[in-house]
Amino acid sequence: MDNRPVSNQIEEQARKMYGEMSGVKKLFEEQPSAEDITACDGWLRRMHGQYLYISGVNARAQGLFAQAVANIIDFTPEEEFKKVKNSSTLTEHYAAAQFPNTKKVLEASHHLLVLMRMTSENYRTLMASVREEKKMSPRSTT
Repeated sequence: MDNRPVSNQIEEQARKMYGEMSGVKKLFEEQPSAEDITACDGWLRRMHGQYLYISGVNARAQGLFAQAVANIIDFTPEEEFKKVKNSSTLTEHYAAAQFPNTKKVLEASHHLLVLMRMTSENYRTLMASVREEKKMSPRSTT
């Protein structure tokens, strides 16, 4: 049984999903200065929206990779599959080699979520520091 059409569909879906994540790069390029609290609040709201969107991409990528692994299990010749079938790690690595775009989007979306969470937390801390500094700085009377 030929699994080429299924493999091609999975990889094509992964390529599309990878492209969907490109909007986040633009968001990071538009990062405002922490001195402008209003702009920072708006930027963090957009970041939160993108985070939710990328979370959805990550969930879809997990499902797609599960399809890829199932495809490997169903369509790999028995002699070849015997080499990896008793190890989930080997099966996963085998699937990653057979479906590189699918694994790429899964890992990229995961790492992007970690980066976005860390950036958001650090930015909020920086904004709080700027607010406190403004409260404590002497006001000019001129």
